[in-house]
Amino acid sequence: MDRIRLIFQELVEENTTNKELPEEKLKVRLLEEKVFSSMILALTNSHKRMLIMSVPRVLDEQTLKKLPVWNGLRIYQKKLRNPYKNKIEWFVIFEQQMASATEVYEALISDIYRNLLSTTSFKSMFFEIKRTLEKWHNFFVKNQVTGLSIEQQQGLFGELKFIQFLLKNDASKGIIDSWYGPDKDLTDFHFGEIGVEVKTANMSRPLKVSISKEDQLELRGFQELFLQCYFIEKSKVQGESLNSVINEILVLLEGDPNRIDIFNKKLFQAGYHHVHYEMYEKTRFVISEVQSYRVEDGFPNINLSSLPQGVFNVKYQILMESCSEYQIDENELFSTFREHVS
Repeated sequence: MDRIRLIFQELVEENTTNKELPEEKLKVRLLEEKVFSSMILALTNSHKRMLIMSVPRVLDEQTLKKLPVWNGLRIYQKKLRNPYKNKIEWFVIFEQQMASATEVYEALISDIYRNLLSTTSFKSMFFEIKRTLEKWHNFFVKNQVTGLSIEQQQGLFGELKFIQFLLKNDASKGIIDSWYGPDKDLTDFHFGEIGVEVKTANMSRPLKVSISKEDQLELRGFQELFLQCYFIEKSKVQGESLNSVINEILVLLEGDPNRIDIFNKKLFQAGYHHVHYEMYEKTRFVISEVQSYRVEDGFPNINLSSLPQGVFNVKYQILMESCSEYQIDENELFSTFREHVS
């Protein structure tokens, strides 16, 4: 179990601790003592979590406002008695606000703690806190605290299955560098002049996929563009979860720590975090059919040049039965893309 989560769990279960702040009604535990800061975990009577960090001086409000915040996190400063030094000091407090988001808050504090271990000054500590909070703020701008929706899981599942397919067929681990889906790019995978858009749809006849933007299937500088479609059924028992596919990809990436790091960062960008692991285990996907297409002249799609002036933000669906002459073997797609991944 993660150290932060373990400490908070111990604070929840203990009636008293070695150190307390009775005037604040907090149970506390020293996390790390640095020359320039005491890092303390605290628990309120209502079991809300806090990270309390001593600072050498009170921070001006403008400096404090530079730290990103969001719904569920409150950051403020306060004078408290440091129970580990028995003196009054200024503290910056990172307080959990949403009781339903305990696991997410613990993951945030764990990330802050890991990034602060190597800091050697208050200035570098503040920089790392700001950088870490910005990363999480960007995460929550795009995603819910409660994790990915079923629809979002489904979309990510398809992109991950394509990565898994390529790696299992001995493609270069550089495929990870070519994954742009988490960046919300129009095309999920591209390397040089080759692009692949991945769509994951429910297995219901007639088969169809949804296109989210009017120019999503335009070549736009690509020499070749492909459409990879996974038609799936949801299950609570059979099939694969997001977790299982991710774990297998991590195994396939063994021996390349840099690519593993890039992969994990892209998962975070996509809205996936292990704090929701148990939730993602409850939904499994069974792939019923895989279809690959070459997008070229005549393929049934909309492009910007065909739209009347003033029409924009177009979403549409494509019936796969109308694309049969453009369907190719999955291995042909694999061979084409592998040649461009190093």
